Amino acid sequence: MKRFLAPLLLLLCLSGTQALAQKGTGLILDEERYERSTLRQATLTNAAYAQLPPSFSLKAWCPYPGNQLQLNTSAGWAAAYGARTILEAQRKGWTDAREIAMQAYSPVYNYTLVKPTEDEDCDSPVHLSDLLESMNKAGSPRYFDLPSFCPQELPEGLEETAIAASNIGFNRLYDAHDNADYKVKALKKALAEGFPIVAGMHCPPSFLRAEEFWRPVELYSTDFPGHAMVVVGYDDSKFGGAFEVLNSWGKGWGNEGYTWILYKDFAEFFPQAFELFETAARGQGDADLSGSLVFELESGQEMIISPHEMGSLFRMVQPWASGTRFRILVSNNEPAYLYAFGSDATEAIFPVFPPRKWVSAYLPYRSNNFEIPGSGNLIQMDNTTGKDYFCFVYSLEKIDFEALVAALEAGQGTFVERVEAGLGEVLVSPDHINWGDKGIIFTASSHGKSAVAVIIEITHI
Repeated sequence: MKRFLAPLLLLLCLSGTQALAQKGTGLILDEERYERSTLRQATLTNAAYAQLPPSFSLKAWCPYPGNQLQLNTSAGWAAAYGARTILEAQRKGWTDAREIAMQAYSPVYNYTLVKPTEDEDCDSPVHLSDLLESMNKAGSPRYFDLPSFCPQELPEGLEETAIAASNIGFNRLYDAHDNADYKVKALKKALAEGFPIVAGMHCPPSFLRAEEFWRPVELYSTDFPGHAMVVVGYDDSKFGGAFEVLNSWGKGWGNEGYTWILYKDFAEFFPQAFELFETAARGQGDADLSGSLVFELESGQEMIISPHEMGSLFRMVQPWASGTRFRILVSNNEPAYLYAFGSDATEAIFPVFPPRKWVSAYLPYRSNNFEIPGSGNLIQMDNTTGKDYFCFVYSLEKIDFEALVAALEAGQGTFVERVEAGLGEVLVSPDHINWGDKGIIFTASSHGKSAVAVIIEITHI
């Protein structure tokens, strides 16, 4: 038993010591890879960001601040020991930091899986996206399952223990070149939804001397080493607006392991940020899928839709002419994947959402509101008259969207018949879907299934 307790006791003792002259960091901040290899959270409407509370904190669910020593393992400390543990503590109601630390996830398991195999001293920086993908696929064991700061090898059987905690998903919150206002809004929204954020910083020397509040004295430079931390809260009134971060340099650094960073400084020095969440599970009774759709003309007038018929089929009350310009207001009120596609008289299938391959189909918040096509753009009806269709699929499980589109293209029958054949056994029974009296709004209980398809038919003249 002492063999397992000693490393954690050492961790807690080292956490209380004075700041070392040199700290470990350990992150590769590659902007192109960050944006190429990870999916981005969909941009929500301005109203979704405007209704955020003035402050929010996950600090009550944080483990005792750890210490990575002079090793380059910050990605694992931030993502697994920090953010993954916060998610579980929040769900299970743990609030004692030391007790949470006893249940914390290993800071070095996923780091060991993604670092170069020839590195036996944990000197190699890694990509955050690689480490998060490892957590998603391989899971993470508890700290006590791997009580080491830099394991030379992973114990036999640890893989089975780790895989049980592989229900972790992540989205990147912004691109490095996005403006500061958007970065701040995206960060605050994720935190207010209860999601810890793993962020990558170009860490200047002045950060070593941070106390309760850090303000850089250096100009931003990509030459500063990359370092990962957990963003655990924000406060619009603190220092004029700031984020609080949990570091991995022990309790003797900053304000007992934490510090506050001004919104503008965070946006400048942190080019990478990922929200972490536990992916949705199939429900057996309670409503676990819900959403609404509104079709709106360029003028803001709603395009009236008749009550549903034939299960999930809705029809526009009046026909619309070529050249009509409109947007679609989309909402989902339970975490879910969303896929949307359309068709016309040619029977071709065209994807609608996600709009690009780098946008995530997973909408993790309890309230997600966004517009299609977004960014102030509009959909314009072309010159192909006849029947136009849109289909929105709300799903608890990830769908191979390209394969679905290909199956619909190759399918036979009406658009509705092709959708039903393409989705097959995953469709929730109509008996378990409740539709609203006006417009398109629904709540559903999946009962072991995973998807609800909403189809809209437009007469195109």
